[in-house]
Amino acid sequence: MKTDSTLRIAVAGATGFVGMELLARFKEDPRITGVYALTRSNRKSEIKEKIVSRTADIGDYEATQNALRGADVAIYLVHSMAPQARMSQGAFEDFDLYQADHFVRAAESAGVKKIFYLGGIILEASPELTAFRAGLILGQSGSSSQMLISLVQRLPIMVQKPHAFRTHSS
Repeated sequence: MKTDSTLRIAVAGATGFVGMELLARFKEDPRITGVYALTRSNRKSEIKEKIVSRTADIGDYEATQNALRGADVAIYLVHSMAPQARMSQGAFEDFDLYQADHFVRAAESAGVKKIFYLGGIILEASPELTAFRAGLILGQSGSSSQMLISLVQRLPIMVQKPHAFRTHSS
């Protein structure tokens, strides 16, 4: 980390549900002098003060590396619901791992010192890594909430096959 009191943070997935909440909080924190909001589209963040939008598809190593330059800390909020995942024949877990690995390597090359990762897979990284595993994050504008509502509307009753229990005799 830096020895002075400045801190620059890159947020991958900045226009998502969790990313937008973080941007709002970072905007108010005087210890944070710069925020790079990484998004795969040209859609700009609604929050402008001390936040710079940078376009980078995490699948593009060079673009990700360039977008991370200057950041001390990177926060990774990207998941495989990205459009590229639907075009692949692999499982979403494989695509998540591929993108996360790409991000870690690009962060290391860009000089990022610490990564915070929110997701469902287990990662190891050269820059210091703190991983938060999340199953489902619910909020009014979150994609998980929309998926859950859609599931309940389509399957109001779900039947699960009972598990067979083994009995042990001595």
